[in-house]
Amino acid sequence: MTHAATSEPVAQGCKHPTRVWWRISLAALVGAVTITIFVLWLQPPPPQFELITANDYERRTKRFAFIRDARAWMTRFSPKIFGFTPVDISAKYVVTGRSVATDLNELPPPAFSTNAVRVWILTSNEVARAENDLLADNRLGWRMNTSEGTPSVLSTGSPTGAGPGSVQFANHPRIRSGNVDLAVTFTSVAATARNGDAAHTTNQIAFRMFLKPDEGGILFDGTGVLFIWAHPP
Repeated sequence: MTHAATSEPVAQGCKHPTRVWWRISLAALVGAVTITIFVLWLQPPPPQFELITANDYERRTKRFAFIRDARAWMTRFSPKIFGFTPVDISAKYVVTGRSVATDLNELPPPAFSTNAVRVWILTSNEVARAENDLLADNRLGWRMNTSEGTPSVLSTGSPTGAGPGSVQFANHPRIRSGNVDLAVTFTSVAATARNGDAAHTTNQIAFRMFLKPDEGGILFDGTGVLFIWAHPP
């Protein structure tokens, strides 16, 4: 008697290890993005204004710089997906005298105040009106089109010339729900005369200002008044 031969299925290994690896990587990426978004969502909004140091500003511009560089590289291939949110920033600087401080007293109570600095966060129209009402001839103004996460530096004037001297406006904007979280380092150099000799007086202040699209900021430090507007176009 003969018996028919029987065959058992043989277990085979995974045929597509690469596909499994991609699925695991994709799941890990989605999980990391979800956690990051959740953590950012839990973060409280920044204060309207706070004084920082120049080192704080430098650390902020260098933090996650590799992400900015990667996005800039990818933007060349897909600007709509990886492009940076544009930001319009404009500012005016007015060298002040004692009368200017009196003019600023007509504004509402400042949002931030110390013995050396007073700051107002007002509507854009109120800030523009306050700037126009200042009776001072020494003015510098500029406007720049930049993008989120991109540090920019603008210098103008001459420390040996007449007027307000030279100023340097370094800024680093970030977008938070349509609002601008702006870090600034502002340096002014004024030409003065001491005993008949030319001299230079340098004043620097670093700060962080949180502006809504319809808001502007005014900063008075005793030597000058800085007016700032920043918003996505």
